[in-house]
Amino acid sequence: MTPIIVTETELHAYVDGVLPPARHAEVEAYLAQHPDQARRMSDYARQNRNLRIFFNRLPDETAPPRLTARPDRAPIPWQRYGATLLIALAGAAGGWIAHGRSGPPVAASPAGVMQSNRPATK
Repeated sequence: MTPIIVTETELHAYVDGVLPPARHAEVEAYLAQHPDQARRMSDYARQNRNLRIFFNRLPDETAPPRLTARPDRAPIPWQRYGATLLIALAGAAGGWIAHGRSGPPVAASPAGVMQSNRPATK
């Protein structure tokens, strides 16, 4: 007799009750031969029941109309272009202002390195 091969997806489908009937008996036979997997699937089934109990307590209510209503008008295209231009200009201005704040570059020569590492004197 060939061993029954059951995938993880089939095990979860079995627990969720969506496994095709033709495969259902084979998965049950597999679980009868593998008690560790059967315990794990039993734990998953218990977890599913607990989740259903917990979430079924939530009231069945719809969202208020003010939350589901669509806006009266779509944004005007020039507003989008104006906002894009404003953001680009603000970024460019910030970069230009911050450009000179980093200080002079450190020289790449050994003398420049020594100069930059020398303690400040009065």
